[in-house]
Amino acid sequence: TDMHAQTRVIMNKIFPLIIGFSLLQIFSALPAYASPVEMKPYVSLDATNDSNLFRLSEDAKALPELENRDYSEDYYKAAVGSEFTWEYERQKFDIDAEVNSNKFKQYDVLDYTGGHVNARWDWLHGKLWNGKVSYNFKQNLKGFENMLIPRRDIKKDNRFDIEADRKVNERWFARLGGYYKDVSFSKSELNDKQILGLNAGYFYKSHANNTAGIKLRVAETKYQNRDVDVSRLIDDGYMRLSLDAVSLWTFSRKSRINARLGYTIQDQNNISENDFDGLTGRFVHYWTLSGKTKIQTSIWRELSTLSDEIANYAVVTGIGIEADWGVANK
Repeated sequence: TDMHAQTRVIMNKIFPLIIGFSLLQIFSALPAYASPVEMKPYVSLDATNDSNLFRLSEDAKALPELENRDYSEDYYKAAVGSEFTWEYERQKFDIDAEVNSNKFKQYDVLDYTGGHVNARWDWLHGKLWNGKVSYNFKQNLKGFENMLIPRRDIKKDNRFDIEADRKVNERWFARLGGYYKDVSFSKSELNDKQILGLNAGYFYKSHANNTAGIKLRVAETKYQNRDVDVSRLIDDGYMRLSLDAVSLWTFSRKSRINARLGYTIQDQNNISENDFDGLTGRFVHYWTLSGKTKIQTSIWRELSTLSDEIANYAVVTGIGIEADWGVANK
């Protein structure tokens, strides 16, 4: 019976995906003069088994009201989307859009429709100016690891970025940018927030296109649903300031780094115990051993709000190694 039920769930996703994929193929096959846009449509179907969907500890599972329950889950994700690229003279436009349907076998109350839109414009103006403008949207289910009581909470992220570089001379350029981000939740409205950020930097660019410089970042976060009153003299909003030395440098055809090291200060509006100041940074080394083998090594110490799902912060440190091996050319 379970196998038949899972089969029906999968089949219900396949038919609309086939229709959507066929339409995308028709548009992508139009003559070049009809559409100068390069299109890469795709469909996908994921099936996942999770042994502890709600991220409950063993102590929590042993509580009388929670014991003898099955917290494992099978869930499925069907997606249809496409990537678009359009180049016009010195301008380039990229759009990546996807809609996905997420179905849960046992806890079907969690079913939801998600997706994302990523749009970017890389621009050039004259001989001195270049930059980018981008917009990103994402809708997904909030992670259960950051919930006291598991429930269906849909998170929406909207972010708008703008950045401009101005050449000072052949080797130096200045950068000025900013962003606005809005995060909202369907259930935990107290975590709704708005972030306004600004950044400025001064960089050196070598003959080999390597860059190094300094970057100043300032961001203010406001929680619009956490008003200060007499009974609760807490304002969870904060200001964060970072001054970093940054570098993107290629040493050889096989070795390059992307590094950031600096000092970060976070000042919460009226609870000094939650303030932070200290070293933060991230170092990534890319090593190409051969045409088929690549190794990426990372080390980091950063402030995080855990995917924007908590109101305070976590100091996240770690080290990671990733390896890529291309067995054959194809």
